[in-house]
Amino acid sequence: MYKSLVREQVREVPSRFNCRIQHLSWEEVSGGMKPEARGKRAHVPPHSHPFWQLEFVAQGAVRAEAGGKSYPLVAATALLIPPGVLHRFWYEEPHIFLSVKFTLVGGKLSEARLIEPGSLPGSLLAELGRLLDREGGIERVATLLPLADQLLGALVLAASLHEDPGPAQASQDPLDRIPDLIARRPELAASVSDLARELKRSPGHLSGLFKKRHGKALKAWLDGERAEAAASRLAWSDLSIAEISRRLGFPDPLTFSHFFRRVKGMGPRAWRKRAARPR
Repeated sequence: MYKSLVREQVREVPSRFNCRIQHLSWEEVSGGMKPEARGKRAHVPPHSHPFWQLEFVAQGAVRAEAGGKSYPLVAATALLIPPGVLHRFWYEEPHIFLSVKFTLVGGKLSEARLIEPGSLPGSLLAELGRLLDREGGIERVATLLPLADQLLGALVLAASLHEDPGPAQASQDPLDRIPDLIARRPELAASVSDLARELKRSPGHLSGLFKKRHGKALKAWLDGERAEAAASRLAWSDLSIAEISRRLGFPDPLTFSHFFRRVKGMGPRAWRKRAARPR
């Protein structure tokens, strides 16, 4: 079990989100406190800082204030706080929470955002919690930081874009909904027909709209996103190729290998071996 990790010399990987975790720590207060202290709240006074913060509650309850608003946090929820936003916390007993401090270039949130289960940001939060599991050991977590960087960057982006669906969104450009529909599938295994059905368009019409805007076939873009997800797991996790294949929705490792070789130009085993070489 590890309690905290300060980033020093960790192997780097370019991130499309320009996100970098600087410090993370797990905090736990159990029922072993003195009787007269039980039921009380630990208070962190108002403060702000020039970096982002994610406060993820694994157990217990936390009350937060940020930017003049109150946020009650319970298990499996988190508060995402942009730089410069004044905030403070009251921690109920007992509690377990993960605090992550990170830098991010181009983040668009101007106020704190509550992250809850059942949303796209909530799904990314759950995956981040599993990745940074405090039982995993500090060496394992250190090797996974580059992958956590990208996942955290995606979470901020999703939190910036995610809104509850409403009448105003029903008529929006269907192409703008594609990234959200893809990200809602943990295995990223969406076909053009799947997307067309959800967007109430014909596959040919949707593909034509996508190519007109992006100059690239929708099928090729979908394959590229799925291959990138596989490449990150091959390079930065210790999951077996068979397990990666399963998590990305392939029927078997052979099908996955053929797919990966077609998109990336080499098989998954060769990709992992190349990624492991010192640079």
